[in-house]
Amino acid sequence: PEASVSAAIRSLRKSKYGAHKVETTHVSNGLHSYKLTPNLTGDVPSPTIDEANAKFFRAVKKYNKSYEEWQEAIKIANKEPVSPLY
Repeated sequence: PEASVSAAIRSLRKSKYGAHKVETTHVSNGLHSYKLTPNLTGDVPSPTIDEANAKFFRAVKKYNKSYEEWQEAIKIANKEPVSPLY
């Protein structure tokens, strides 16, 4: 499936999987071409502040969604509003 190919390519770019360079070229109608340049040195660059912030905000968004789903489940179970923890 397409999703698994794009996920595998994303993984190759991540530090924990070698920080390889992957260039993408759009060919046509959802078709892409990929060029992999392996990281043979083993050097893994430190994440930039933007990458670190993006990772943090993705985690916060995921937490907030889980918290909202949990609150909704409590409301349905109790048929009454739930006050926030903060």
